[in-house]
Amino acid sequence: MQRLLIISFISLWLIIPLNAQESDFMADQLSFYTYHHESGNRFVQGQGTFPNVNATDYRFDAQATWLIAATQDTSADVSQQIVTVQLPDDRIIAVDPLTGVVDENFGTHPAEQPIVIQQWRGQWTWIGLQSPNATNVLSLYDNETRIIGVDELGNLFAAPASETSIALNIQPDAKVVASNDGRYAVYANATNQRYVHAIMGDDIEGASLVVFQLVDNEIDILTQIDLEGDAVYEGLSPMWADVNEDGVQDLITTVSDSRVGSRIRAYLFTDNGILTVDGQAIGQSNRWQHQLAWGAFGVNGEIQLVEVLTPHIGGVVRFYEFDGTNLSIVSQLRGYTSHIIGSRNLDMAIAGDFDGDGQPEIVLPSQDRTRIAGIANTSNGAQVMWELPVDGVVASNLTAVNTPNGLILAIGRTDGTIRIWTP
Repeated sequence: MQRLLIISFISLWLIIPLNAQESDFMADQLSFYTYHHESGNRFVQGQGTFPNVNATDYRFDAQATWLIAATQDTSADVSQQIVTVQLPDDRIIAVDPLTGVVDENFGTHPAEQPIVIQQWRGQWTWIGLQSPNATNVLSLYDNETRIIGVDELGNLFAAPASETSIALNIQPDAKVVASNDGRYAVYANATNQRYVHAIMGDDIEGASLVVFQLVDNEIDILTQIDLEGDAVYEGLSPMWADVNEDGVQDLITTVSDSRVGSRIRAYLFTDNGILTVDGQAIGQSNRWQHQLAWGAFGVNGEIQLVEVLTPHIGGVVRFYEFDGTNLSIVSQLRGYTSHIIGSRNLDMAIAGDFDGDGQPEIVLPSQDRTRIAGIANTSNGAQVMWELPVDGVVASNLTAVNTPNGLILAIGRTDGTIRIWTP
């Protein structure tokens, strides 16, 4: 396992960019997150062989806080895949899922904040804000390395190009997400004086959605959408997705208030301005919907959204489709979860073609978190396509990555065990 190499810059851990021509795969994904993609879409590329996989367990002395799987190149030697494990005592351990090599000295970082895994000249490194009170960072390669994040004061910053920041009162665990055309989005104007549900580690939620870009290396606010009444954006980030398939990515959010509870809301960026489209509201307060992934989940490749209704109470996996006017539910299946109440971990689900049949599934735990299942939207509705025992209870986020032999998947259990399924 190659050793960590870190360079200190301002208040960040920062890496030097690779030559963009070194690997075509690298140009596709250079940074690896607990939420899988910089857009906020929990979707992994590639195909797997599930449920025909091998399970390997790694036992550590504490329950994992965060997992991130990463790959250097799906055509590279198998030693280029790793799964990093963040433990509550701030240790970071790296596991090679295909060789079994464990590096217990990969690094340290405040466990409250998940790291971002990247590469530097063929070596693995990680970045993240040093303050345990700060949020996640978004790390992108453009013509230069860019770090976009939120500091412990709730200010938005971009580095190293700019040393300035903008005060937006962003919640402490928010995530900045990036579109494919250079726009970024984050929830702002965080408050606990509106609708308070307090299911994600604190009682603070964003009341505004801010869309921005970088112009001449400075932050330029494009749009700010302020919710009315006591409504909040109940989540850590929006999700970029081309909802109306016009070639321009839109934003998917979860909006909640005391009157109708939670509903999925999409903001479509059109030539005529921003069009707001709502999904079905739950109809009562203190009930939540968890937006997860966007992709070709339909039987005939239709692009759909998958979310979990009330993950703490019965857990209903639901597939949505935009019909040109509305976001409508097309299928659903009860008995699965994507979140532990009170946890900041909103990444306990991942989508992809894990069984290799050409149609993606959403993969997430059963309601009691003792099994994981791949659920697809079939001609007979939402159905379990495969299921595997965990031999314990899932406690961490789910992480996955493509390898030369297919997708791997890893979870952390409450007993400190990391289970990795390989092709």
